This record gives sequence, C-alpha cells and structure tokens, in this order.
Amino acid sequence: MEFYTNLEKRSKMSNFKKEDAIRFVSALEKTCRNDKEILACLRRYWSSPIAAIDLYRVICKMGFAHAVNNKRDLFCFAIVAACYGLHPHHDSKSGNFGATFRKSLKNQNDSADSRFSALLKNKREYLDKYLYGLMMMHKSSGTPLNYATLLIDLYYWSLSGGSILLQSKSTQFRWAKEFFSNMKDEKVESL
Repeated sequence: MEFYTNLEKRSKMSNFKKEDAIRFVSALEKTCRNDKEILACLRRYWSSPIAAIDLYRVICKMGFAHAVNNKRDLFCFAIVAACYGLHPHHDSKSGNFGATFRKSLKNQNDSADSRFSALLKNKREYLDKYLYGLMMMHKSSGTPLNYATLLIDLYYWSLSGGSILLQSKSTQFRWAKEFFSNMKDEKVESL
C-alpha cells in the first residue's frame, strides 16, 4: 500500500492523481446505478472498436472529457469503465488486481495462472486483450474489485522502463507479488 500512499510524489511526473481515480469510480458508480443501457454500452467496448466511441461519450458525460485528450489517460479510463461494465462491483478496501484475482480463483483451473502471467508480460496497449478473459473469470466469482486502484495501476503500468523485476514499485511487480505469494502450498507440493 506504500505505492498508493506515495502516489502524490509520483504524480508530479504527470497530471494524474489518486483523487482523479476515486472521483472517476464514484462517477462511474453513480452513472451506472440502475442503468442497464450504460452498463451494456461499457461492455460493448470488448466486442467492437467502433463501440469505443460510445464508451468515450459516457466518459465525457461523466465529466472526464480531459481523459479523451491524452492517449494513455483515455486508454486507462476506457479499460476501467469497460471492466466495470462487465463486473460492476467496486470495493475501495480490496487490494490490487493481483490480490483480488487470486481470491476469485478458488475453483478455477490452472490456466488462470498462465493467463495472469501473460497479462503481466504485456505492454499497456495490449492489456485489454488479456484483461477481458481475466475479468470474465473474476466476474464468475462475484469478488468485488477496487476500480480506483485498477485505474492507478493501469496508468502507471511499466512507466519507468527497464526490467520490471528490478522495479519493486512497478504495477506488474506488485500484482505478481500479491497473486503468486497467496498461492496455496498444495500446488507447490503437487509439482
């Protein structure tokens, strides 16, 4: 959690702040509450690139038009909104995606580990291809997700360059640490 506490220091590199993520998720919850059409619009992002235009319109109507002016911001806001459309259960006390995804896998098969590893190895611009499948697995468990933390993590996805294994504060390292450190010992014994 130190990463999120020190976010203000990191945000001097950019205009993105923790409060922006919290405000976005709050607006997302308010906008989507009891509105199945908007949730469907958010979900359509996964099926068609053209549907992304409708998603961007929703983001702008929520008061986040500034997100459309920057490619990285737009991608991060769009992915989080689309994930929320698939699984609209937010919990601000949940950990990062690695921790909550591990909790959601109680009865899943071993392919989830390899899918999660593949996600961690990718650049930000390819994450949507991997996140969709993982979100579908996550949704089936009903485990809530901290969407503000997800937005922050996607925003800072391998921002510093270099080997992610050497960057203890990188998103990928933190997700991997939470995901793999919580694996049950019986999986190791079965090898």
